[in-house]
Amino acid sequence: MKQTLISPSRIVLVIAALALITVPATALEPVIDRLKDEHVVIHDVLDGVDRALVALAADPDAIDGVSAAVDLLTDTLLSHLSYEETELVEPLARYGFYAGQV
Repeated sequence: MKQTLISPSRIVLVIAALALITVPATALEPVIDRLKDEHVVIHDVLDGVDRALVALAADPDAIDGVSAAVDLLTDTLLSHLSYEETELVEPLARYGFYAGQV
């Protein structure tokens, strides 16, 4: 299995932790759905960075492709992390990250 920065096991851990808190499931369901969808997009963007780096190894003039891929990754991650923080900080602060924490 190919390793990425956003591993499926980390996604499952976050979703499981959210499921353990006492926020009504319906309140966070749309947020979790969006985050899962965005993790798929991030995976695809990371694959694009990988492809750009492979192209660069074959052709040193392909640096523009790497720059574009990294710019897209930056924009994608900043948007995703901003949404994640906005939507999850309050429930996690209120209910804790682990069952029984608060």
